[in-house]
Amino acid sequence: MISDEFSIERALDYHQQGDFNQAADICRRLIKDDPQHVEALQLLGVILSNAGLNDQAIGFFEQALTSGGPNSGILYNYGIALQAQGEFRSATRAFRHAAEAAPLHVDSWYSLGEVELLRDRPEKAVNALDKVLELEPAHVAARILLGVAFRKIGRLEDALKTLQSVVSTDPKNAAAQNNLGITETELAQFEGAKIAFQTALTVAPEYAEAHYNLGNVFLAEAEYEKAAECYLQTLAIEADNTPAIYHLALCRQKQRAYEEALSLLSSLIEAERGGVQQFVQALGSRANVLRDLGRFDAALTDIETALGLAEDDFALLGNKALTLQHANRLNEAIEIYQAALQANPESEQLQTNLAQALLLGGQFTEGWREFEGRLQTPALKAKRRTLPGSAWQGESLVGKHIVLWCEQGLGDTIQFIRYISEIESQAARVTLICPDRLTRLLKSLKTTTAILGESEALPEADFNAPLMSLPHLLALENIPDEGPYLSAEADLVDYWAKMLGEKTTPRIGIAWQGNPKYEADHQRSIPLVELTPLLAFSEVQFVSLQQGVGLEQLSDIDAEILSFGEEVDQSAAFVDSAAIMVNLDLVITSDTALPHLAGALGVPVWLMLPKTPDWRWLLDRADSPYYSTMRLFRQEVANEWPGVIKQVIDALGQETLF
Repeated sequence: MISDEFSIERALDYHQQGDFNQAADICRRLIKDDPQHVEALQLLGVILSNAGLNDQAIGFFEQALTSGGPNSGILYNYGIALQAQGEFRSATRAFRHAAEAAPLHVDSWYSLGEVELLRDRPEKAVNALDKVLELEPAHVAARILLGVAFRKIGRLEDALKTLQSVVSTDPKNAAAQNNLGITETELAQFEGAKIAFQTALTVAPEYAEAHYNLGNVFLAEAEYEKAAECYLQTLAIEADNTPAIYHLALCRQKQRAYEEALSLLSSLIEAERGGVQQFVQALGSRANVLRDLGRFDAALTDIETALGLAEDDFALLGNKALTLQHANRLNEAIEIYQAALQANPESEQLQTNLAQALLLGGQFTEGWREFEGRLQTPALKAKRRTLPGSAWQGESLVGKHIVLWCEQGLGDTIQFIRYISEIESQAARVTLICPDRLTRLLKSLKTTTAILGESEALPEADFNAPLMSLPHLLALENIPDEGPYLSAEADLVDYWAKMLGEKTTPRIGIAWQGNPKYEADHQRSIPLVELTPLLAFSEVQFVSLQQGVGLEQLSDIDAEILSFGEEVDQSAAFVDSAAIMVNLDLVITSDTALPHLAGALGVPVWLMLPKTPDWRWLLDRADSPYYSTMRLFRQEVANEWPGVIKQVIDALGQETLF
């Protein structure tokens, strides 16, 4: 016995000195002589676990537990080996038994919390980590994990406070900053998230996860070039980082670098990395890129393959319907949307997509009804709760006051204010709540409706209704188009006439870039360089109506375009643009808010559209039921603008208005 005690002490000394081979040799001799030598079994298990030989270590820990009973130290080390082997369920049991055997052992509680998170059981992780902080309030790693657990169960404000408490005392803690950034991203506090990730990277420049997470913030902000750079930095550190490859492909898709996007997604598909879920995700995303390229059969093949592995994936079914919609197989698309929605009636996205397909096909009654599904999003529900009155469902408005509100883009607002006159004929009083920067333009509307900005005090009212719900609520079968319903301010018209100078040739206003944060902007916006053949039309003067993003493209071309840049619309949205437009002979534009403005003013406007346009432009027609002065020019091949521009040039050559 004395010899055994001396031997195990020598083994422990060797272990502490880092001479693991000598320590292991002693343990093996002791175990050979006594297979139930608990101390030797445990120490050999620790040595093997530290060397990464956890599969072997686990066996020795189990022998030690069999021989010595539920010892807290053995259980803890056993749990560490199990966790390293990915046996999280067994590790949970080991850590829990270790903590119960020695309730004051902080490491057991901490490891229990950690493995519960790995098992995606954040509520149980919170319980274990609370115990750690009860025993050791200054335990930084436990606070970080607690913040992660709070975030995973949706307690974002608690996560934020917990992680802020760490970085306030330890700002150079890269892990805390990274997790703080993730939390702020989920709260849509993007500026704070960027600061957190950048701080983490200042401390740890090779922190691949922080590079990746910073990329996710830029992606959420539609800053695709910056996002792509972050993903590339991630891959420079971790070449096989599947999420970074996937998100880089999404960026390249938005940047119209379709072949690179396909290559990246194909690499994930061919390698079959990340399991079935990631494989299906990559197939679905590749199908989206193929759809953008107009390669519909190939896109549908990918979707069918993915559905074979995930037949109940409603997002995939939605993508299949959308692909059929882009392939002009609209009836098939509608059938799939309806089937998917029947199986998943709570899906706002499916219902909105079905509505848009119906509206695209001119099925207005059904389309407007399904379009009401958009109001189920959390953002719109929250907005409606702030409005006076109850939700109008078509009740009598005699003697009543109704508040109409704008829930989508500026172009949508300009398009749908035409329906206000229908409400005015029924209600005693109507108020329109719109974006502050749009009030000045909308006050040119010939109406008795009060126009208020969103920041102004809201009046009391009996009812409220979203502007874009009026076609449904009014049960209208036809689109009212009584001609121009907005006007430009006379003094601004005179001012911009002087700024434009003496007119010696017909003037055409052009715009090419929409809001880059719009999901489908990469399909509807046209790089200015693509318009070069049109800009060579020497018989006219071209005037830029572009504002903000897109103006930088003027340096990419040699053509002469009169541009007033940031001088336009500084005081309010579209007031200068409207005044410029009425001084023009024609507006030619991509699908932005500007064609709505031109149409509402009664200015001739030619709209260049992708093969499958936004629902409001319908299919297979050259005019618009919304605007009598509008003419539509459509892609014949998906993602190819030269054919559209040739149509415009040919039409311009035949134009006699000038």
